[in-house]
Amino acid sequence: MAISEDTYKKLENANFTKDDIGLYREQINARVAKQGKDASSDLVAVANFLNEAESSAFQMASQGATFNFSDELTAPLQGTFPKSFYLAVERDAMDTYKRENPIKSSFAQVGGSLIPQIADGAYKVLSSRF
Repeated sequence: MAISEDTYKKLENANFTKDDIGLYREQINARVAKQGKDASSDLVAVANFLNEAESSAFQMASQGATFNFSDELTAPLQGTFPKSFYLAVERDAMDTYKRENPIKSSFAQVGGSLIPQIADGAYKVLSSRF
């Protein structure tokens, strides 16, 4: 769902960090609850994005494989929200995942970091045979 240009600019100019997202999520959810059916489509879209943002072992592995740049690489592709806001929400989701799954997230990141090394080794072996 696209948001209005005005909401986009407000989110872009707010300069959110991952530490701001938890409180902002609470404020947005409170506004949606208070306004009910009268809540604007922009407000609902932002609330949905904030509430549905979550991380996974796959995302931790992709962070490891890209030297912690996977969120920066995917941010320009999502298009609906400003890059800085998207990154803050994604980083908050990753921090939450790390807090709730410390062992799983650590193994996923380390495992992901091995992918480029394994690919490089496989390339060297295959290219030396041809």
